[in-house]
Order: sequence, then structure tokens, then C-alpha cells
Amino acid sequence: MGKRGPAPGAKYTRRATIVGSITIVNNSELVAAQHFCDHLDALLTQLDRGEYPAFMLASPMREKLRLSAEAVHNSVIGGIERFYDKRFATGGE
Repeated sequence: MGKRGPAPGAKYTRRATIVGSITIVNNSELVAAQHFCDHLDALLTQLDRGEYPAFMLASPMREKLRLSAEAVHNSVIGGIERFYDKRFATGGE
């Protein structure tokens, strides 16, 4: 991208959303992940109810937004679960 947006004539490719595993190593990251997960829950609920301002988006874009949000949500939940599994396996509080 140029300084103020795409350069004239530039071509950009759209890549698939990449969601990997999320690693949480301490309590502050755990709290941040839980808050982020709560925000994603709210976003998905708003999308289900039609309250999110995504009504202006075309249907394929709304579906892509939903799938991306669900993928990130699942990754965050997986990271939280791994954190608790590791913590309780090592005898942490």
C-alpha cells in the first residue's frame, strides 16, 4: 500500500484467514484473552440478531466476517483451555 492507500494500478491478492493456535503464558494474557473472547461472543450474538451494522455488507462478506470471528473465537478458547490444562497439570493454583 502507498502512503495514503493503495498505489494506482497495484494489485493485491486476498489470502484466506489464517488462525493458528494461541499461546497464553501468564495471568494477564489469560485475562486479556478472556476479555477478547467476551467481545467476540458479543459480536457473534449481534450478527445472529442482525444488530451489528454489517447489514450494509453483502451476504458473502457477512458470512466471511462470521466465519473469521468464529475461527478466532475457537482459537482463543483453545488457548485458554491449554493454559488451564498446563497450569493444573503442573500443580498451579
